[in-house]
Amino acid sequence: SEQMFQGDRGNHAFKVSQADKIEKACELLINTDLPMEIISARTGFMTPSHFSRTFKNAMGCTPSVYRIMHSHADRSR
Repeated sequence: SEQMFQGDRGNHAFKVSQADKIEKACELLINTDLPMEIISARTGFMTPSHFSRTFKNAMGCTPSVYRIMHSHADRSR
């Protein structure tokens, strides 16, 4: 039981870390014109394709679509 709990805690820490990476990526996508490769590297993903896949699973759209949606929203203010 104790081992299982430690495993759960480890998994939770991974999820928090992943969420932090996605949050940072969102900030970079909205506030910079950096290419996906740079954002991927700055947020700690091994490859741009892994970044894109993980981002889409978390946010429901690709990083490129997210950037377009939010850049238009900011410009219309």
